[in-house]
Amino acid sequence: MKKLLTIAIGFSTLALSAFGAGLTVTSPVSAGGKELKPGEYKFEMQGDKVVFKDGKTIIAEAPATSETVAKKYADTTYESTSGKITAIRVGGSTTRIVLK
Repeated sequence: MKKLLTIAIGFSTLALSAFGAGLTVTSPVSAGGKELKPGEYKFEMQGDKVVFKDGKTIIAEAPATSETVAKKYADTTYESTSGKITAIRVGGSTTRIVLK
């Protein structure tokens, strides 16, 4: 079972790194010490970090891990505390990216 979970996380991380995903920021928040202004961003996992891009320009990078949850998320949303992104719920998947 643990091996299957590791494979599932690996595939979800691979899918995110290959295609990226979109995230809508509705108010200024920070990730990796950089401010993300309201707007649309692409993000992808690259090894042990998540990278936020505006087009092809890297806006921010933050250490992160990917985890699998029991139920698929309908939409891509983020969790924040004190103006900092703490996690991203990837819509259409069971992947949750936790920023460190």
